[in-house]
Amino acid sequence: MDDNRISAALRGRTFKDNFELLAIARELFPGILRDAEGFVPCDLDPESYLADNLLFLERVMAAHKEGRYASYVQYHDDAYKPYALLEASSEWAFSGVEFWRVLKDIWMMAHSTGYALDTWRKLFQPYIEPGIRSVLDRDELAVFANLPETVTAYRGAQETAKRGLSWSLNITTAEFFAKRTSGQVWRALVPRSAVLAYFAGRDESELVIDLPEHVIVEPYARSLN
Repeated sequence: MDDNRISAALRGRTFKDNFELLAIARELFPGILRDAEGFVPCDLDPESYLADNLLFLERVMAAHKEGRYASYVQYHDDAYKPYALLEASSEWAFSGVEFWRVLKDIWMMAHSTGYALDTWRKLFQPYIEPGIRSVLDRDELAVFANLPETVTAYRGAQETAKRGLSWSLNITTAEFFAKRTSGQVWRALVPRSAVLAYFAGRDESELVIDLPEHVIVEPYARSLN
């Protein structure tokens, strides 16, 4: 993070001049500034909007300097949070239970996980200690620890997105997402080793799966009998 470049711009500048700062910050750190149509009420005047963003930027910088990496990640817009967490884990050795707690939180809060697939895969790697098990609740851990060697998983998606990371043990959940995405239900028989996590939140019985290339994903429909 280019703190010096931002700090220099923050000191002794007028509101008008600081619009240049926002342009710099958007270029260097996409995802940390509030959108006038998002976090900031769109009826704010330009100076109030600018002041709000500068204050927010100062908070992001403070979180970074003080090593509050969970806060640093959460300050980003949802679409940028996985990238920010990967940055924190790789550049600043952010790890441990707090890392996994943040990862679980941003995954569960994401509106879609169909983007940044390689980044999500890197974040869920089990060699990052102490592993996802450290933040699963009792029921999630029981399911995750007792999955069979071959897991039947379902996914609701369009064909172009059928090999995503988010699956379910529950066909009803897959049917819901198939309808929501104007797609269909897919089924895969997955080796237990490819399941990176299990989350029970939102009653979705969700599996995070890194599908091996050899696993076949087929269309699936319930039998009427």
